[in-house]
Amino acid sequence: MRRGPGEASLRRRRAPARLLVAVAAFVTCTIWLWSSSADLTLASYKAQDVDVNKLWRTANSNGWRASSAPRSYWPPPPTESETNGYLRVRCNGGLNQQRTAICNAVVAARIMNATLVLPELDANSFWRDE
Repeated sequence: MRRGPGEASLRRRRAPARLLVAVAAFVTCTIWLWSSSADLTLASYKAQDVDVNKLWRTANSNGWRASSAPRSYWPPPPTESETNGYLRVRCNGGLNQQRTAICNAVVAARIMNATLVLPELDANSFWRDE
């Protein structure tokens, strides 16, 4: 669709008004942000003001408790007569995805009382050198 020559001149006449509105909005927002953060100064964030013990303590759980209690004794792995077979997994993707897959496989093998066959790393996904 072709536009007439009068339409372009009309757009040129509206440009200063649009620019004025944009500048006014920018100035208003800048003043508002500056006034709302006037009480926050860089001097209030000094290293000596941080209590390291409070920073690294255990977070408040608000009454929630862990889903499993850690234990100090783990029974030995099952012998071949006690096991439910073998679990073999394939891991692919980047190194982090493969690490996560192996961790998940360890948990699954433990739950299933199976022997985990250690998987090969998928070197084609991330190693491009010879």
